[in-house]
Amino acid sequence: MIQSINKFQGYFLLLTFTLLASCGGGGENTTTASQEQIVITVPRYFVPSFSQINFPWGAISIADFNNDQIDELLGTQSTANGFISLTESDLDLTNLRAGRAYRDIRFADFNNDGLLDAIANVYTEDPAEGYIQLYWGMEGGKFEMDVDFAANKFQGYGETIVVADFDNDNYLDIFIPQYKTATREISRNLLFKNLKNKQFEEVAVTAGVAVGLQTNPEGAQAVDYNQDGLIDLYASGSLFKNNGNLNFSDVTVAVGLPGVFDEGAKFFDQNNDGVLDLIIHNPAYGPRIFLGGLNGKFTELTGIFPSEFFAASYGINVGDVNGDSFDDILIAGGLAVGGAAAAPRLWLYKDGKYQSEFLIKPGLGWSDLVSFGDLDNNGSLDIVLRYGKNQILLNNDLPLKYIKLDIRSGDLKNQQGRVVKVHLPDGKVKAVVVDGGSGYMSNQPYALLVPNNFNSEIFFEIFCGNKVVKMSAYDGSYIVDCGLF
Repeated sequence: MIQSINKFQGYFLLLTFTLLASCGGGGENTTTASQEQIVITVPRYFVPSFSQINFPWGAISIADFNNDQIDELLGTQSTANGFISLTESDLDLTNLRAGRAYRDIRFADFNNDGLLDAIANVYTEDPAEGYIQLYWGMEGGKFEMDVDFAANKFQGYGETIVVADFDNDNYLDIFIPQYKTATREISRNLLFKNLKNKQFEEVAVTAGVAVGLQTNPEGAQAVDYNQDGLIDLYASGSLFKNNGNLNFSDVTVAVGLPGVFDEGAKFFDQNNDGVLDLIIHNPAYGPRIFLGGLNGKFTELTGIFPSEFFAASYGINVGDVNGDSFDDILIAGGLAVGGAAAAPRLWLYKDGKYQSEFLIKPGLGWSDLVSFGDLDNNGSLDIVLRYGKNQILLNNDLPLKYIKLDIRSGDLKNQQGRVVKVHLPDGKVKAVVVDGGSGYMSNQPYALLVPNNFNSEIFFEIFCGNKVVKMSAYDGSYIVDCGLF
């Protein structure tokens, strides 16, 4: 079933170079936004908009936290007057960072009640620095920690959390990649099977995903890379093929992938041929792209990146920021030559290669995590950077029209990792993925955003677990029901 829903128009668009910065420094009440002059220079279509202060460290999570069909950055809320900043107390997440080596957090509906829940890992094996915590969403946008789950005392050097329904039972499972150490047996990747009724079982060893080719995982993603209806998994330098019954095989070498260390990885369609490709990012050497083929094999694509210096660059993401249907690349700054903190960088795809576009001036602090999301709901991808603080850059390069697809199973938002093929009027076919965590410690919006700068409809194929749903659209927001499995 395909259901058209009302498109929520963008609340506002800043057309001047201003910065909305939260007042205060982590007080208990919601803070308001104030306007101050800015000296940041950005490309012609990005507007520095908001500097978040109350969730200053930790992952970048973007989701529709209040079910208003508009995505928000964790710790912010959209209003008619712009963004306001929320505190951890506002969300009942005061124990998220306090006393914990907080690392990543992922939001999804784990108990199928229509409310977002959360899973948050740690980067430690020290009991004094906390454990992996599970939170249940409550009415009013608040969260309640599951004390029984916390009592299991799961720990480890955790990285990018991903969620997906790996066994097609309509309940989301949780994968947490962790460093393999000699300290404890549990210091490895963790896979939590959703037993329903708010219960989980850790099954990574029996599932075959406990350790990959690289023992220090960073980036991760859940994706049905071969469109067989089963959600596969990339982590620890390995591509784990889902064989069904929550059993995986490491097919990295067989499909031609290098099995190397990364500080961010993501499947996307680099050349709009309808086949998913893979970008992996080395913090000292930069990104590499491996093109997927119709034969299921990957081959490296070379000679398309600008020559730039990389050091300690932790984070990468992709998205179509200018509406030309080709994805662009956003990369963490890391360190510049000489050791100073470098600004994040944006590479636009043009004429078969990527070109570096000046994004934001250096000197604002450390730069690592990067992500995209349409935070003002106007059809263009905005940029979120962990650059000193979490920074939001609004995109004012608006498409002619845009389509948003909300892929569901019944009423459930549990189709993370599913692939949609977008048949464009110019003859290209672009494969896109419902995100459940990807890149490096980032979560892009659940709904898929497809800009339409063509004067005609776009045809879609949605690869559900047991069928392909087809539809066409020119403009608007749609709920697509994959059905219950």
